[in-house]
Amino acid sequence: MFSIKNPTPAEQIKPTADVKPVVDDRLASIERLVGRNQWADVCELLAPEPGSAERLPPALALVYAVALKESSPDVRDADRRAIGAVADLLGITRESPLALVLGKRLTRRRNWAEAPAPSKTVSTVVVLGGLAIGAIIGWVVTYWVF
Repeated sequence: MFSIKNPTPAEQIKPTADVKPVVDDRLASIERLVGRNQWADVCELLAPEPGSAERLPPALALVYAVALKESSPDVRDADRRAIGAVADLLGITRESPLALVLGKRLTRRRNWAEAPAPSKTVSTVVVLGGLAIGAIIGWVVTYWVF
């Protein structure tokens, strides 16, 4: 019996179908490029010539769609490709709500991750300003109240 407190060990779970991992020579190169955040190079590696992205297996087509969206966020084609790749991976129609939701979620960008951090100068001014205000309040409380 599965429960949160007593999960089933992984070795006891039997696969329901023969799942074969995607074996492609490009995976090692893709992984290095993704680690360096070089999404445009991933697109170039997976689809070196126009139209070659259409012939990718579903798993690599999904990687291509994510790379396309990461390299240029305004590309609408990335969403369509991701939805199609998810549908092909799951064996459902491309019009399926499940394929639509998963495809869109996989290519969604997070705006908070793109917001730049404040400069060192701004951070320093905020910290020093906070210390100065705290010191002034402490001085006022110590000498004027008592």
